[in-house]
Amino acid sequence: MRTIAHLIQYFEVGGIERLVLSLGKAAQDHGVRTIAIAYSGEGPFRSILDDAGIETLFLPSPPGIQMRLPFRLAAELRARRVDLLQTHHVGPFIYGGVAARLLGLPHLHIEHSRELYDTRRRRAIGRLMPRAAHVVVVSEELARYRTLAFGDVPEVIPNGVPLPPPTSSDRRREIRASFGVGQDEVLIGAVGRLSPEKGHIDLVHALTHLPPTFRLLLVGDGTERAVLEAASDGRVIFAGFRSDIDALLPAMDVFAMPSRREGLPLALLEAMAHGLPVVGSAVGEIPAVLALGGGTVVPPHSPVALAEHLSRYVDEALRVQNGVSARRVVETNYSSEAMVSRYLRCWEGLLAK
Repeated sequence: MRTIAHLIQYFEVGGIERLVLSLGKAAQDHGVRTIAIAYSGEGPFRSILDDAGIETLFLPSPPGIQMRLPFRLAAELRARRVDLLQTHHVGPFIYGGVAARLLGLPHLHIEHSRELYDTRRRRAIGRLMPRAAHVVVVSEELARYRTLAFGDVPEVIPNGVPLPPPTSSDRRREIRASFGVGQDEVLIGAVGRLSPEKGHIDLVHALTHLPPTFRLLLVGDGTERAVLEAASDGRVIFAGFRSDIDALLPAMDVFAMPSRREGLPLALLEAMAHGLPVVGSAVGEIPAVLALGGGTVVPPHSPVALAEHLSRYVDEALRVQNGVSARRVVETNYSSEAMVSRYLRCWEGLLAK
């Protein structure tokens, strides 16, 4: 049995962690064992990975540059007979790259967002990546950026999500009632880490420009929660960390993604797979996805524009029409089956070398 290790920073709830979960579960069906390794912080997602049968390992490391971490990591990879190392983002690339070189392991590196190249040092690291690893990016937008900035042509494997079965109207009413949301109210939903780059403060401010029948459900937790609570009125519901996102999405009427930086967010695709229309920021790959149907984009940092576009979804017929289009976009372009098959081919090619 082949073993693939994913090196990430945290076991928090985010797109990278959910991608590791999705790939790990799919890999099991193809006889591939997955290990998820983090070094910067524990988090609630570790138990979700464990429950899915994915082995987890935490290598606690204090803040700052960790000179010993690559050697500790190499020892763990050797002990667990890992065949291929897959890293996500700049820090894991550095530490994992050294460990992979020490062991002679194939190294696959995934880049999720170009905004992380925000310093000269990180851009220098980005330029060196193809010399140390096979680089995959999750969107065409990020591939274009790397080609213009660094001169390389990375492989593109778009994120993908499964298509869920329809949710009954009774179940939808039950979920909404659990949050105190009436059937005649328009429930805006947002799922993600509550941190500044996700732009939730713009969404909270947008709500003040919408009629009283609009409510907002924020699913997730993070450092920005206190700020958001202070800026919120009684129409904002803070659900906190939830592991049942697929159960909550059908209760929403429209999905909002006011991010200030993104790659190709899984939360966006998951909402669209559930047939939710989307209003999202014009950052990362969001405009390219919504250009195919299912929603509209607005400039980041724009509460008034957010409110204007969200207000249109008071029309139930428009919600249904755009929701059907959103699900079709995922089914045609961003299915989990297509994503997994491309990663399997990539793994096989690297292991064959």
